[in-house]
Amino acid sequence: FVPGIDLGLTYSNGMSRLMEAKLPQILHRDFIVFGQRFTAASLLPHGVIDLAVPSEEVLSQATAKAQSLRSKAMHRVALGQIKTTMYHEAVAALRLESCAFRPMGFDVVVPGE
Repeated sequence: FVPGIDLGLTYSNGMSRLMEAKLPQILHRDFIVFGQRFTAASLLPHGVIDLAVPSEEVLSQATAKAQSLRSKAMHRVALGQIKTTMYHEAVAALRLESCAFRPMGFDVVVPGE
């Protein structure tokens, strides 16, 4: 990952809204404006991530988390709606951008690619 600012690139409104919805304001600014990179340990106190573990524990911790969420799989449509509501501003901005790219063929998915 290379921050956009390091390449002279900007983020679209939708991507910026999504990051803004998921990051505390100060981290969002530091990431977007200054291209700051973060470690898991630095994100943990801000609530951006739920857990930071050594690499040798990642698989077992991820498996345990997946098992704890297993019963919710039958309600994936509801979960999608919950997330759409939680992040409605970002979703709206991303959908608007998606509409803008359709005339250029960017919404076409080619099988096998």
